[in-house]
Amino acid sequence: VEDDCVVDGRIPRHSLGSFCNATREPVKAMDAVLCDPSHKYKAKCDLHRGQYPPVGHRYFPDSSMAPKFQRADWCPIARNDKVDCLGDPKGGAQSFIPEERHGSESRCFEASVGSEDRSLCLTSHCDAANRALRVSVGDQSFICDSDFETLSFVSSSGMRVELRCPRLTAVCPDMFCPGNCAGKGVCDFSRARPKCACFDENDASPGCFDSLPSSADVECEESGVARRHKLSWVALASIAHALLVFGWGIR
Repeated sequence: VEDDCVVDGRIPRHSLGSFCNATREPVKAMDAVLCDPSHKYKAKCDLHRGQYPPVGHRYFPDSSMAPKFQRADWCPIARNDKVDCLGDPKGGAQSFIPEERHGSESRCFEASVGSEDRSLCLTSHCDAANRALRVSVGDQSFICDSDFETLSFVSSSGMRVELRCPRLTAVCPDMFCPGNCAGKGVCDFSRARPKCACFDENDASPGCFDSLPSSADVECEESGVARRHKLSWVALASIAHALLVFGWGIR
């Protein structure tokens, strides 16, 4: 996090989908209104009063508000009472629309269902050719081709749904910076469409795959080889010493 994750209790655009500021406490996990940052789970926001974070990490007008999980610079994350979208829902959690699906191809989407904020598990897949996320809702198909785009539809139950697309780099990271740029570049998130900025300026491959190993990589590899050779000689010396100690001569 380079900038504050929460500013005066509000979520700035750079924090959308990663951090939360919801103080609403649903009665049951099935009433969760958020998705965790990976969009694999429905979850509640880890935000509580009476925590009193350090002065440099107070993001709310009420200075006692903070998460119990502190290792993200005291930034609140949706991580409590998770309901798994990829597997069987815990405790037979309720589906808010008939089109909800749990399974390996499902992801969590935040939505307004009627007049209430909900999170939904829906089947989706990454469309690398078009750098988009395809979402299946029953026999309907929708495309998220930009972050936080709103998709509207009416479920088979007659409920009007306003579905918010996730940050695409969170759900489909390999569409933008494959293999985390192979360790030979950095993912440039300042661009409208994030992409790898390769250390080798001549490398135009999507994941910096055409870059040669850096001198540091070579030095590390050579150091590893030398260390393995050294360890081999140490091992042989130890064996020879043991033979001498126990009087086992080599004949």
